[in-house]
Amino acid sequence: MCHSFILRSPATFLVVALSMAPCVASVVYVDARAGGANDGTSWADAYNCLQDALMLAAEGDEIHVAQGSTGPTSSC
Repeated sequence: MCHSFILRSPATFLVVALSMAPCVASVVYVDARAGGANDGTSWADAYNCLQDALMLAAEGDEIHVAQGSTGPTSSC
């Protein structure tokens, strides 16, 4: 019965389908010495400032920080 209700109601089906969609998390990279695009997508293109990564990361993202390169109070 429940399944037939969902199939007859497109709006309800859409809500259920979207709620079951997996959340896609990303890895954001930070390295004060990186010289690339400064967009956090790889070590070569890492953000130079941790604050940028913290402000722009989405819920569920991981922030990887190069050893000894920066901290939250470092000026950029």
